[in-house]
Amino acid sequence: MPEKVVRSRQPAHPKIIDVEEFVEAQLLRRSRAAGGLAASRKSERGPKATKRPCPLRGRVRCSHCTRRMEGTPRATRTYYRCSARTLVPGSPALNGHPKNVYLPETAVLEPLGKWLSGLFASENVDRTVSALVESQGKVGSSGNGHEAAKKRLEAAEGRLRRFQQAIASGIDPAALVEAVNEAQAQRAAAKAELEGVSAPGSRTGRSTP
Repeated sequence: MPEKVVRSRQPAHPKIIDVEEFVEAQLLRRSRAAGGLAASRKSERGPKATKRPCPLRGRVRCSHCTRRMEGTPRATRTYYRCSARTLVPGSPALNGHPKNVYLPETAVLEPLGKWLSGLFASENVDRTVSALVESQGKVGSSGNGHEAAKKRLEAAEGRLRRFQQAIASGIDPAALVEAVNEAQAQRAAAKAELEGVSAPGSRTGRSTP
């Protein structure tokens, strides 16, 4: 029973997993339990060992259910397949989903290879390289720092939202106090950086009289 759990104010032993991992696992368990035994089946395929290499592994998704398709060798050819039988019974994704969806690997690799060859053809290579360099941004530039701070802010706010969901699902708020405080501090620091103001507790180059 949650009310009988005893928690120490100081860590009693080295942590096995992070608080965030615990929260994610609890939310996933509760969401699947809410749908019964059938809902406990995977809605997204994990990696599967194959004897034949699949260049597009994990990159091809079914247009009906949006799940990753699995590589399926057939004689000398490879297909990417999505089987309706692996969907959760009663799932909306089953509506109109064929029994099996197959995509021949050659149907993707051949046009993909031609597209890549065109990008690095002699007449296009300079433009392609310039686009790649521009997409990376300048290391140490203010724009790059701004984007990094923005991503940290989004990550911190995402953590706080997950903690709120965990509390709403019944997890004891006391177990999340430190993690919530840490996420709030990270959010405040990222906001301060975005606004051009030093984060609380940080040192600046100014000296006080």
